[in-house]
Amino acid sequence: MRHRMIALFLLASCGRKEAPHKATLEIEILNRLLDAKPNLNDIDEAGRTPLQYLAGLGRLKEADLVPLADLLVARGADRKVRSGATPAAIAEKRGYAALAKVLR
Repeated sequence: MRHRMIALFLLASCGRKEAPHKATLEIEILNRLLDAKPNLNDIDEAGRTPLQYLAGLGRLKEADLVPLADLLVARGADRKVRSGATPAAIAEKRGYAALAKVLR
């Protein structure tokens, strides 16, 4: 359930054309979701971890994804994955070099 909440938040918050203070607010909201201590290495119904999900949001701006990835990693998300492509490999495939660097 919490994994799904984080995935929905990531999808809703990224790629907007809004004021810079909005990104700060979104990081704060994600921090609050993470305070509930969800398992950031759990997989969803499609077999993805939150980092894999984030790395696969291909239609979004890389600059919006990097701070969210940094936060997930800092809060315990594992960059290595148990099955499928790593989050870094997914980001590289999408052309997100800076995001892939964070996810290595």
